[in-house]
Parts: sequence; structure tokens; C-alpha cells
Amino acid sequence: MKPFKIVRAKSITDINKVFDAAPRSSYLLAGGIDLMDEIKEGLITPDFLVDIMNMKELKVVRDEQDGLRVGALSTLESLESNSLIATRYPALAQSVASVGTPQIRNVATIGGNLCQRPRCWYYRNKFFDCLKKGGKTCFAVDGQSKYHAVFGGQRCYIVHPSDPAIALISYRAQVDILSVDGIRRQPLTELYVGPGEDILRETRLRSGDTIKTIIVPPIVPGQRSVFLKATERRTQDFALVSVALVITVDHGFITDARLTLGGVAPTPYMVSHVEDEMRGSRIMDLDYTKMGKLAAQGASPLKHNSYKIGLVSSLVETAIRDLAYS
Repeated sequence: MKPFKIVRAKSITDINKVFDAAPRSSYLLAGGIDLMDEIKEGLITPDFLVDIMNMKELKVVRDEQDGLRVGALSTLESLESNSLIATRYPALAQSVASVGTPQIRNVATIGGNLCQRPRCWYYRNKFFDCLKKGGKTCFAVDGQSKYHAVFGGQRCYIVHPSDPAIALISYRAQVDILSVDGIRRQPLTELYVGPGEDILRETRLRSGDTIKTIIVPPIVPGQRSVFLKATERRTQDFALVSVALVITVDHGFITDARLTLGGVAPTPYMVSHVEDEMRGSRIMDLDYTKMGKLAAQGASPLKHNSYKIGLVSSLVETAIRDLAYS
């Protein structure tokens, strides 16, 4: 491992000083779960790590008029144990509780989780010069593809690794991004970029940018939500497929629906055609099996991951059924 320096930042000015001097070899350090893996795996060789854990304004979790505000440095454990989140935003609480182990959740931050790099074993192996690292080949296409994308591969078949991201997107969350130019707000969906647009990046964050706050809109009467996740191991595992569903029910009819899948595409995958089918339907009259199969339409599996199609159908069906009887 190449030696590096740690700079402790208390403001965006401190961050910018480092990134202005060494933009290509400086990285933000918060919980460090994914960052340290990348360093140990030889994927990055930093000269500077900018420790932002002293930026107290990024740790606040509070309920305001425009919704729940979650500081990007809030640990996953603090969100998992937050009674307001558990009561009002159960899919978010369930998603953060599904991440890693208690030890990881005590350290990992929500901002870092949303921005983590892909876990593709070809990307993570320094001996494979894949497209994601500037090479010319996606080795998953003809190689071992058990954990890769079945939607939206577009040359590179990584899957987005964040569970909380799909829950937050289903809640229509927005993010405040702190930069040298000030604060800009955008939907969380617009943070992510797929390989068809930029093969080397997963987010639109610029050098020195950091997520400041995640804003989750207030719940509305009749809102129900659930997060489900299929894994090989019971704990400390990334999703084979995950589902976050948020619906609003009024007098037995679904007036709004938001369905997002994880573990199946390079970015959180929104299933708008299922949402359209659900809106206006009487929830007890829905054909849950049909909705599950509809969610899997358009999948293009590789050699070893066609099982994900069945998992998508099953989890979506279960999610709708759970909310119908909740």
C-alpha cells in the first residue's frame, strides 16, 4: 500500500484546498468501509484522504416541514435505531438494517453507502483490465456472471450495491450536494449515471463534491412501504435482488406507487410500467402474480444469472401482497 496523508476537514473550504492541489489523488474519507477496500485492492492510490467526520452539520437527523432530513454522515446504525424512521419510513429502516453486520453499520455512513463503487469481481480484481477501469472488455459477458445485471447493462454489467438507495428513491428522496459553488439540490435518481452515459463513473459528483443531506418527503395519509432482499447468506451479503415499494392507498384504491429494484442493474432500477399498472387499481383486486411477472419484463440475463428473473417476480409479488394486507 502506498503511503498517504490524512487531512481532517471542518468545512468545504478545507476540502477544496486539498482537491484543488491534488484533484486526481484526493479522496473523501468518512466511514471508509468501501474506500479502504479499494485501496487494499489496488484500485486507487491516494496521496490524500480528506477526513470529513468532524463536519458536524452532516450528522443531523431531524424532521422538518419539507420532510425528514438525514445528514450524509449519519451512520446506518443510527438510522436503523431511529424510532421516527422505523414508524414513518419502514422501508428505509429495513434497508439500512439489511446492510452488512452490526459492526459495519456502526461505522458506515448513509452518504458513503449511496456512493459506493460496484462490487463486480472483475472490477475489484486488479488483474482484470475491464471497461470500468478503462479497458476494452466486460469480462462478465463471457465469464462468470452470477451476480451481474439483467437490466440496462449497456456494455458494462455491474449492479448498484446500495440497498438504502432503492428505498430512498421509492420515497422520492432528494439530495443536497455541497460544493465550492454552494449547495445544489437534485432528485436522488439524478445522482446516478449508468455505463451507457459514462463507463468510468457511477455518480455525477464532481471532484470535491460531497452529499450534505438526504431529504425524504413527508409521508401522506394512506402511505405504506416495504423493503425486501434476497441474499445467499443470511447476513453480511449484498442483494441478489432487492425490492422497495411505496404505495398510497385511499379507500382501497392505489393512488400512487413507486417501485425500485436493486441488484439487477448498474443503477437503481425503477419499474415505471408496473407503477402505472398499479395506480388506480383496487389493491385487493390486483393480480399480484401478474405484477411480479410484469416487473421482470425486458430482462436480458447473461449466462449465469437468469435466476434473477424469477427472484424479481417473486419479491415484487410478495411486496405487493405484504402491503395489501398491512
